[in-house]
Formats: sequence, structure tokens, C-alpha cells
Amino acid sequence: MDTKESTDIKPKESREEKVRRNIIIDDYYSARKKNQILGLVLTFFLGPIGLFYSNWIAALVLLVVYYFVFGSILIGAALTIYFLPWPIFMLISWILISNHNAKALTEAKLLYTSR
Repeated sequence: MDTKESTDIKPKESREEKVRRNIIIDDYYSARKKNQILGLVLTFFLGPIGLFYSNWIAALVLLVVYYFVFGSILIGAALTIYFLPWPIFMLISWILISNHNAKALTEAKLLYTSR
């Protein structure tokens, strides 16, 4: 009989190792996460320009679409129509930042486990 130990079984993690792992994950995550409230404030005051904080590609696309569509409407319409899509931009910002933060946390966990 072969008495080799299985390589699939990992030794139990000590309490100090768990604390150290959590500190490393928290440090990595806190350095890369984005503030959702700041994203909402920026898009509230700046509209599609505020989306550059959450995702610059989405900001460019929505900025071009927004000014192409609403720039031509603004010529003959009231100024209130110009601000109608801003709550949509705020929602988009919230979703993009949530996705970014979830990805940053996953990266932090994967980075630690790959060591």
C-alpha cells in the first residue's frame, strides 16, 4: 500500500493566518474600491460627465449619445428636458461602481489564494 499523503488536503489555517489573510484582502480591496455616493453626486451635478468616475468607456458612449440626441432637442425645447435622463445616468453610475467593487473584491481574494 502507498502511504503517501494526498495533495488535495490542505492543512488547517491558524487564527493568525486567517487574520493576516483578511488584512491583506481588505487592504487590496480598500485601495481599489470606488465610492458609490461620490459617483451619484458627480452624476447628479455633472450628468454624463460624472460617469467618468465610474467607467470612462461608458461615459464616452453615453456622453456622445446624450449630446447627439438631447443637443438637438435643446434648441427648441425647455431646459428641463435636458435634465430628464440624469437619474438614468445616476443609476448607471451606481451599477457600474457596484460591478467594479465586486470585481475588486474577487481579485483581492484570488490574489491571496494564488500565493
